[in-house]
Amino acid sequence: MEGNLKSIVACTVSPEDTDGYGHLNNARYSEYFEKGRVDLLESFGLGVDELKKEGVGFWVRSAHIRYISQVSGNSKVVIHSRFMDYSKGAVIRMEQEMVCRGELMASSVTEHFFVKLNGKNPKPIKPLERIIEMLQNKLHPAVNGYSGNSS
Repeated sequence: MEGNLKSIVACTVSPEDTDGYGHLNNARYSEYFEKGRVDLLESFGLGVDELKKEGVGFWVRSAHIRYISQVSGNSKVVIHSRFMDYSKGAVIRMEQEMVCRGELMASSVTEHFFVKLNGKNPKPIKPLERIIEMLQNKLHPAVNGYSGNSS
């Protein structure tokens, strides 16, 4: 996984997160990927507490997980997370990989957007200026026709 804006988080799969076959339950993969996303965001000053102080949220718009191989309970996994790109429509994409003993077990691509936290009706907003500057310095705008639109 290439890119300057990335993080690596190691964790152990809890036996409570496995299914009847002793494999990581497919619904739990997103929780492990979230650990990586949180670490990545916090490493750039975008933790939940920091954003909430600014009255802003960073929400998941969509998530896609590709299951490649089975992960057993008590396995040590490493979550690699990175910002992929951003669109002029204010959508930021992240890519993640779950690796166990050097083998790719699952991958994920998520789309995110910022919201102004204003009571019961949060409103989507453009990313904070400092976020745009960070992304512009390290990433390229989305290519290959991706625009962040859900058409």
